[in-house]
Amino acid sequence: MLDDLKSIADELATIQLKAGIASGFKTQDYVLRGDVMAWRRFANSLRMRMLTRVSGVSALSARYKAEVGEILSNPTKYPIVTKNSENVQITVFDLGSPIHSKNFRSGLEDWNGNLASKVMIDHMLANKDPRINFMFELGEKAAGVFLGLDPMGNPTAQDALILTNTLSIYNRSTLSRNQYFPGMLIGATEVSLLASEFYLGSNDDAKAKASYEAAIQQSAEFYMAVRKLSNDNTVPAPKDIAASEIADYLKSNGIDWSKATTSGDKLKRIALQKWIHLNVIQAHENWAENRRTDALGLTFWRDPNSTQTQPPLRWFYPNSEQVYNTANYGNVKSTDNLTTKIFWDLK
Repeated sequence: MLDDLKSIADELATIQLKAGIASGFKTQDYVLRGDVMAWRRFANSLRMRMLTRVSGVSALSARYKAEVGEILSNPTKYPIVTKNSENVQITVFDLGSPIHSKNFRSGLEDWNGNLASKVMIDHMLANKDPRINFMFELGEKAAGVFLGLDPMGNPTAQDALILTNTLSIYNRSTLSRNQYFPGMLIGATEVSLLASEFYLGSNDDAKAKASYEAAIQQSAEFYMAVRKLSNDNTVPAPKDIAASEIADYLKSNGIDWSKATTSGDKLKRIALQKWIHLNVIQAHENWAENRRTDALGLTFWRDPNSTQTQPPLRWFYPNSEQVYNTANYGNVKSTDNLTTKIFWDLK
């Protein structure tokens, strides 16, 4: 896949479309509307994501350093997503078409799936994260205080907080009831955080800090923008985040880059921002990155009544692999379970 993406990136850098093909491509391409430059940015940003995912694997670590370094040092040949207007996403234009986010509501709100995390809420409150009102809403009985669910807490106490609507939930007007919420593929915030991690590993602290702080600004802009797209007003729209709020946030103890004195501490700051931003809107990427870095130190309650006592480390291969890819599946059958780490999950 990395070879293919590199080949595609190189080909797109020189491709010239005939007028008729360009016109048809614009009509048929519902993701980037025939914009070749946008596809170049997508290919290279995706390469950065995939290279970072396998960066800890000894056989691929040198390739990670070489290719991400090449991408970041040569934006003319290898452009990437650098601002929210370049985000690679499926945009909703017409709610009467099959492309919409109407089903996001059920997907997030059913079975209390939209409860806020105590770890995330506490971190956002402690550092006065200006995104909190765009991402979450107060519980009806919360007396004006954001409160997240502690998965390690007493089950009876958890149930009481849920039943009394005391816990904070994901902002319904920004997220689950926003029928115009775009289908995110890759965005500026994620790419900036990937760049920050690369620069951190390359001992370029100044660029690592700049990319990290840019990601926070981009994330704030993103959540404000998607709230403005919403056709739901269950929760009144918060005031726009002021530049001074971002500046204060960047100086807070848990966010300030200069107050992280080790590479591990700085990586944790990057991981925290990725966790907060990707959140439930790019949950698969979030889950994968948390497994790759293990930087957040999250803890989970053990379920003694289940054979899977902790969150899975991977999913099962689909039945189609067992039926139509028998020989190759046979080579991995013994590891086809929920507890064997994927090859890039080394921590």
